[in-house]
Amino acid sequence: MKNEEEKMHEFIKDFTNAHGSIRKVKGIDETAKVIKISLKTAIIIGIIVAIIVSIPVAIMIYDKMSIVFTRDKESYITKIEKDYRQRLEIIEDNSTNKGNGAIIFKTKKEPIVEFKSVKTVAGGVESYYLEYEGNALNYYIENGPKEIFKGIEIEKTIGGTSINIFRREEFYEYKAYLSKEGYEQIEEGVHQLVELKKFMKEKIKKFEIPLYLKIGDYTSGYDYKQEKTEEEIIEQEKQNYYWYLKNKGEDISFIPEEDLLKIDRPQMLHVYINGEKLVNKKQTEVDKYYAEQDGREYKIVYIVAYYNQDEKYYETDIDDIIRNCDKFQILEDGTSGLSARVKFLYQNKDYEVHWRDRKVHGKKLPYGGNIEFLEQVLKIKLEYDYQNKKVNLIIP
Repeated sequence: MKNEEEKMHEFIKDFTNAHGSIRKVKGIDETAKVIKISLKTAIIIGIIVAIIVSIPVAIMIYDKMSIVFTRDKESYITKIEKDYRQRLEIIEDNSTNKGNGAIIFKTKKEPIVEFKSVKTVAGGVESYYLEYEGNALNYYIENGPKEIFKGIEIEKTIGGTSINIFRREEFYEYKAYLSKEGYEQIEEGVHQLVELKKFMKEKIKKFEIPLYLKIGDYTSGYDYKQEKTEEEIIEQEKQNYYWYLKNKGEDISFIPEEDLLKIDRPQMLHVYINGEKLVNKKQTEVDKYYAEQDGREYKIVYIVAYYNQDEKYYETDIDDIIRNCDKFQILEDGTSGLSARVKFLYQNKDYEVHWRDRKVHGKKLPYGGNIEFLEQVLKIKLEYDYQNKKVNLIIP
């Protein structure tokens, strides 16, 4: 006799076979479809409701994290007062009890200005954006010494940052320009901008508005944030304008010979190996790939060296020279991590390229820096040809 378990298996099997042969009932099918649709609808509604409910929860968590990771409003205001040597009163406050958000301040002593402050915190990092420096500069343009602020123009652009996922605050960002008529007025313009920066730093201590010299359509790339002597700035400004004129093919005959001795250096040199222009193979392949995607002709990418105005030498990617010249044999290529290095063989001697800094360490060359490091470490002769904007490496 079959035991009870075997009987049950046979019953289930018979029932299943019989059910498979039963004709489907129209009403049952339709009901199943309705149930299926309703279930999908319920799931979608449930997801929407969950998202709606989670949004305020996320905002609450964000606000709580802000409270944990940022200073309170009082210490935030104290920091602004210390940075700018000011006393402040609040005109309008749209911030949290920690100061996150926007506050309109008014200063209690000179310069008397109103300005907007926007403070945010994300991932425990506090950031704030202030209109004070720009408004203070504008105040002194109108009320300061005429010889310092004459001709200064302020440019305002709108910036912005997110306070939370629903709220964004805008604020003004500032740049200032001094226009001069030509090369012969560069020294005069530099002197005025240097004096202006000194004046502003004495008045408000922390002054970082970028200042630029303009001559016609030319705007200098030097922003007067760096600490240099006036003579150094004058030389760089003259050289920047000289490069601008040369690139446009304009007349430079009016530049004094004594100036040309200091500034007559090309901004960029192409690197040659034994008279042949050195191609950056990897970057050329990259440009070729994207050119094919865009349906355009690709450009050959060459290795170049740029003039470092501060150090007065030409900088290049030494690593690219090693990789793209067949005079060097790559032995080991490890270019990731803190201990990144490339080992190579040159004239039966082992050398390295390192990423630690931009200095030479014995037989280890930095990944980039002064092109003359190649001469210093590898004894490679360099020939400069400023007229044709090239530097030729003589490699046996």
